[in-house]
Amino acid sequence: MKLRFLVPTLAALLAVGACKGKDKDSDTKPLAAVGEKAKELAKSGMSAANEAPAPDVAQTNKLWAIAPANTVMGLVAAPGAASKLHSMMMNIVATAEARPLGAKVLGELRKESKSEVIDAFDPASIRGAGIDLNGAAAVFMVAKKEAYIVLPVTDREAFRKVTKGTVETVDGVEFDRIEEDLVCAPKSDRYLCASTTEMLKGFGDKVDGALAKQVAELPSEYRGHAEIVMDIPGMAKVDDDFATDFDGQMSDPKLGIGAIRLGNGSVTIRGWFQVNPLNKLAAAVGVPNTLVASLGANKPSSILGFRMPMDAIIAEIPNKEEKLAGLDLKKDVMGNFTGEFVGYTPQSEALWGRLAMGIKDPAPFKTLLNMGCGMAPALGIPGIKVTPGDGKCSAMIDVAQLPLPDKTIAELFEKPVSIIAEVKADRFELTLGTEAPGTDKPISAMGSELMSKSWNFSMWAEGMGITSGATDLPWKQIPETVEAETVDGIKMGLWILAQVYEVGMAGAVRDDGIHGVFHLGTYAGDSPEAFKAYQAAVTAALASGTATAEFDAIREKWPNSMAARGGTGAGSMMITAVTGVVAAVAVPAFMKYKQESMKAAERFEEKSTAMEPVKK
Repeated sequence: MKLRFLVPTLAALLAVGACKGKDKDSDTKPLAAVGEKAKELAKSGMSAANEAPAPDVAQTNKLWAIAPANTVMGLVAAPGAASKLHSMMMNIVATAEARPLGAKVLGELRKESKSEVIDAFDPASIRGAGIDLNGAAAVFMVAKKEAYIVLPVTDREAFRKVTKGTVETVDGVEFDRIEEDLVCAPKSDRYLCASTTEMLKGFGDKVDGALAKQVAELPSEYRGHAEIVMDIPGMAKVDDDFATDFDGQMSDPKLGIGAIRLGNGSVTIRGWFQVNPLNKLAAAVGVPNTLVASLGANKPSSILGFRMPMDAIIAEIPNKEEKLAGLDLKKDVMGNFTGEFVGYTPQSEALWGRLAMGIKDPAPFKTLLNMGCGMAPALGIPGIKVTPGDGKCSAMIDVAQLPLPDKTIAELFEKPVSIIAEVKADRFELTLGTEAPGTDKPISAMGSELMSKSWNFSMWAEGMGITSGATDLPWKQIPETVEAETVDGIKMGLWILAQVYEVGMAGAVRDDGIHGVFHLGTYAGDSPEAFKAYQAAVTAALASGTATAEFDAIREKWPNSMAARGGTGAGSMMITAVTGVVAAVAVPAFMKYKQESMKAAERFEEKSTAMEPVKK
């Protein structure tokens, strides 16, 4: 494998990295702090995986400080980043290989990896190439599109051997010529590379250039164990294809920032594009943020929220008068929304959720709801009982009594479903399921952040898993005609979902630019004992559909673990719904479609044969 492919691969591997490792520039204080944080979280009932530890910015700042003065883009990974990432990867591999399909797929990947210069699955192969994953790494691009690289190489002879490099001496100094356009040499306990020996002369010395100073002044939440920062105007000068024309929606771009933090079984990625929002984009900043901010008392386990400027949407609606109950739909209805919409499911043993839409004046919505609800009983739809009220409409739906095209759908609903629509002073609400008391469990750091800050889009779910639905995984409902490999594929998909405890993402337009965040927390953040017990329970549930005793034992032994918290609210609703639909509807429907397709193909082939001219 050529180094031009090896270097970007190593850089990407290190850039995704995370926690502190050990080298001459590192210490163990950050790791100790993580341990103390874990103890605090355990007392409150939360797991350490709910919050990725803050980085030791002194380490990344040391790397930024050596960036050449004319650097327009830099990618920096702190010491230990790649080591943490590789450890997480191998944990995932070991767990996935416990599944038949996972073992098959990963077996092929292992085979391919062994044929490469470095076997990514084998730590000994990585060390044998002279690479220390506990080391730091960086890539700096300068004005002439030239790159300066820091690699975590501690054994240059081994690295040179693997990459088929040679040694050349310039002015009495030995350099490793890895490729025609890449030379490397050790300096100040780092292994530095560039295009020419001339470029390496000053590289590695402290510069504290303009970009390094800007990075040092960034807010702490936009610092990571791995960081990428672009000087947008500088990039535009270097690359003519680097567009800075934003169609009049943004102006004055400064920095583009990405930061990655890895926690104990979790990863958090943040992005910030420093730019001045204009026109329609700027209008998104002013949309109210009252609905999401008020969810704290409801202790949600999942959120899906939008904040969008309604004026921009209404402007796209044709100026055509359409009235209903004396109301202008464009002005009185669409124009009455504040632009804030949020759906959520509370932390509750019962499965229920709510959609809320911000409104300015409740009167038009009350008029429409009263009219529609009053007409509903007259429709006489079997299985639906409607109870009208003033600004409120309640309906009970017995799915088994509905005129459904496929009655197997009704098997997903053991009891009638409650739907309540209600107009309040500042919102219109739809509640699905019977409202029930929530729990007192604390919300994760990501969930709290999504409710406390203004986001134009937010999606988050905590407590995912199959613990609540473990006794309801309907494998017996899958027809015997379904191939075993198909069933195992379904189980593999459910196993993947069962690894995710928490996922969240959000984006926002603010006065200082565009912001984004993505967070993924897994059950690997639990203690090794709790995680092992959880995996055993998941395996039992996927094998037989029953693992109640195993999950009960986890809740009793590790009450503050994620394994004990999982499967409530959104998580159990999501997994149970997915497995139910797949088993009761999707798989049989697919098999029926497959059979019909084969019959149709046979009929087409018969007709085609009959239409062929007889050869004389």
